[in-house]
Amino acid sequence: MVQPQLDRDATPADVKTAIEQAKRVYALCGSANKMELQEPWDYNRLPTKTQDEIVKWMNANLR
Repeated sequence: MVQPQLDRDATPADVKTAIEQAKRVYALCGSANKMELQEPWDYNRLPTKTQDEIVKWMNANLR
């Protein structure tokens, strides 16, 4: 079993493997579609969709 690495040094392959393993667990609960991988372009730039999701989450949770 591959252990996911939860740090900035994890390779993209490690992260994708961890997401696929988590999706299997989510699928057992009927929620596989609730897991999504949104990858940044690099350490300092996020796609617009990801930025929008972050702002949406912050508005909902940080008031």
